[in-house]
Amino acid sequence: MATGYLLTGRRIRRKMDLRVYITLVYGTAALFLVLLVVLSGDPFFGYPPKTYFLFLLLALGPSFSVTRSSNWALGFFRPPWLRFSYWGAIGATILATLLLGEPLGLWAITGGCLVLLGIYLAARGERRNHEPAT
Repeated sequence: MATGYLLTGRRIRRKMDLRVYITLVYGTAALFLVLLVVLSGDPFFGYPPKTYFLFLLLALGPSFSVTRSSNWALGFFRPPWLRFSYWGAIGATILATLLLGEPLGLWAITGGCLVLLGIYLAARGERRNHEPAT
C-alpha cells in the first residue's frame, strides 16, 4: 500500500499544490478511518482527557510532520528516495511501546520486519542501479 501511495502521489503531487494534495490525502484517510471505527464497533468518545491529548500529540507530532514532509518531497524526489520516511512508523511503534505501554504484538513486529526488508531491498536496488559498469 505504501509503495502504491508513493508512486501515485509522485504523479499527482507534481501537478497539484501541496495544500490541496494533503487536504485530499488526509481527508480520504480520515474518512477511511471513520469507516473502520464504525465497522469495528469501537467508540469515538468516552476516553479519558489524557487519551485525547495523546491523540492530538500523535496527530500533530509524528503523523503530521512525517507525512507532510513526505508529501512535500513527492513533488521533487523519486519515490525510492522517500523510503526512509517509513522509519517513522517503526519509531512511532517503539515510542508507543516505551512511553505509552502499548503491547508490541505479532502484527506490529511482522509489519516492522516487512518495512525494514522493503527499505533494505530498495536501498540495494538503488545502489545496483548506480554502480559503475565494469
